[in-house]
Order: sequence, then structure tokens, then C-alpha cells
Amino acid sequence: MLKDETLLVFGEDYGRHPHCLEHIVNELAVSNNVFWVETIGMRSPRLTVYDMKRTAQLIFKWSIGQYNFISKQRNKNIKIISIPMLPYTSFKLIRRLNKFLICRKVRRELTKAGVARPILITSVPSVCDFVKIFDEKLTVYYCVDEFSLWPGISYDRIKAMESELLAKSDLIFTTSSRLTESKKTSGKVPHLLTHGVSLAHFSLPEQSNVEYSRKKICYFGLIDERCDQELLITLARAIPDALLTIIGEAVCDISGLHKCSNIMFQGRVTYENLPGVIKDQDYFILPYYINELTENINPLKIKEYMATGRPVISTPLPEVVKLGAFVYIADSHEKFVYIIKGLITGLIVHTSTPALNYLKQNETWKSKATLMSAMIKKAMLSKELVMKQL
Repeated sequence: MLKDETLLVFGEDYGRHPHCLEHIVNELAVSNNVFWVETIGMRSPRLTVYDMKRTAQLIFKWSIGQYNFISKQRNKNIKIISIPMLPYTSFKLIRRLNKFLICRKVRRELTKAGVARPILITSVPSVCDFVKIFDEKLTVYYCVDEFSLWPGISYDRIKAMESELLAKSDLIFTTSSRLTESKKTSGKVPHLLTHGVSLAHFSLPEQSNVEYSRKKICYFGLIDERCDQELLITLARAIPDALLTIIGEAVCDISGLHKCSNIMFQGRVTYENLPGVIKDQDYFILPYYINELTENINPLKIKEYMATGRPVISTPLPEVVKLGAFVYIADSHEKFVYIIKGLITGLIVHTSTPALNYLKQNETWKSKATLMSAMIKKAMLSKELVMKQL
């Protein structure tokens, strides 16, 4: 594992919705110092309840000036740097202002800590503006999504940002095979590093053999344009005796789902509290559309679902199909209903042992951080050899 280095990480808000970069950095922080710089979103805010609420949260956080309280609760080696920024990055003037604010603050923090040459790691294309400014030993791009395809985001602007970041990066990781292919650049081959999982966190108590009067189906995560709401409605109507629980914030119109009496909305639940909320669920589902956006993703939640030991049913996303030995794949609404009904009636018998063994052997966040560490050390050594030859 990487040791005694300083990692300068540019990512989303630390601790708000723990994501793959945060999980890996938490492992790396055991033996390294981390400066986590919270970046602004790449999409310009809209006049929606979600965006207004999010804007208010950011203004409040910036106003109180307490940027380290989250890290103190989790890892003493992680220092949070949260800087007031403007989200309208389509304007050059705003990008320059954000660059000035971030560079000034980060340089001050690095100087105060006596850090000369950090390792820069990011999962955000907009960080292209800050690369090669802090005299970093190595620049690592951890590509977790095809951001240019996200609704509300300027395709051309994000593509240009990412192209610049790819050109500046010394080491590139991707979380899906599709991303690996699409991020290949001249002389640089991305390394596939799929998601891990916190097994202990999502381990649920075994269910008893008592027949429940009502089976419980669960989806947790953001409810957005990726979700096939018609599939959820089909499930609710086809299995009226089951309760479909949706846990998470909605950033799109879900009025159709509210018409189903057996669909319950739990709202946002913190990562820490999530296992306690889902402990009584019988089945977990991933009801995503299959399109260009979702074919590039590797859903973080799929292995979290698997770690519960409960049956997992998903649409045929490319990265989920690879886990077909452990996940039930449904390529139509009818098959989705058939699988769940089969599990309820006992026609399909589920065993959790193969999935749990697979996760224990290959898929912990510690194992993913170890793989990333090895590649970073190798890349630093190669870079040093090249510099000596110049």
C-alpha cells in the first residue's frame, strides 16, 4: 500500500454521498495524509427544489467556515478544503475566478503543512484547470462516469475539459469496460478498476423462515433520469401484495410513482444509517434504462446490494451482466416480474454464499486501494526514470 505520501484529492463533497473515490481514499488515508478539495458541480443550477436546497446547503457550509468537522469524525489524516465557488463554468471569467480561489487556498494549506510535491487524484473533469499547478509528483484521473452524457450538462464543454484532463494525467483509471475503451488516448492506456464494497457495513442479519404477510422490494439511491419508472409501476401493479420502498432523493418528476399505493418513499438516508433502514428488505432492485449513459456506468450500489445477502434483480447493464452468476438479470419488464414472483413463491431458490464469497475474495475497498497504490507507485517510478534520462 502507498505510504507516507500526501494526496491532493479533488472530488465531490466529502461524506455527503460516499462514492467510489471517497471509499478508496479512506483506505489510502490510513498510511498517507490527504487534502480533500471539494469541487463545485459541473451542471449549472436550475430553478428546481432540489437545486435550490443544494445551493442553500453550500452557502451555509461556506458561511460557517468549518471545513474539517466531517473528517475529524472519520479519519484524522483527511483534511477537508471547501472553497466558495461559482457553478457556471461555461463562462471563462467564472472558471478563472474559481481557479484563482482554489489555487490560493490550496497553496496556503499545502505550505502551512510543509507539503512540497503531492500526488493529485481526481474524478472530476473540471479539475483540468488545476492540474500541473501544485508541482504534483503524479496526476491520477479516476474516471467513474461519462459525465458529458448527463442531462443538463453541456456535452461539448465537458468533453473538452475531460480531453484536457486526460492529456495532463500520468495515470488513468476507469470503472467500466466501456469507459476504458472510450478514454484511450495517445500513449496512455486506462486501467480498469471496478468498484469495491464495505462488506461489514452492508452485512445484514439472516432472515428467519417466518412467512411475512408482505414481501418488501427495495431500491436505494438517486432517483433520476436513469430510473425506469414504468418498470417500477409495472412491478407495483403486478405484485400488489408487495411493498416497494424507494430510498433516496428524487431529481426528476415522480408523480406517476405516487399513484401506486404500494410504493413508499423513504427519502434520503445517510450512509451510516442505511443498513438499519434496509435490514427488513427481502429483495433489492436496479431498475435502470439501457441507453448510452447507463451502458458506461458501473453502479456502486450493485455490490452493496450483493453484500446484504438478499436476492438482487437488475436490468442488463453491461457491468452488471458480468456479475450474472450472482445477480438475477431481467431484460424485460415481464422477466423482472417473473423473477420476483419466482423468488416469492419459491420457484426460484436463492443462495447468498457464492456472492458473499466472491466479494470477500476480490471486491473489498481495501483490495481496490491496494491495486491503485501499486499502479501509482509503478507510475511514479517510471516518471522518475524518464526525468533522470532528460
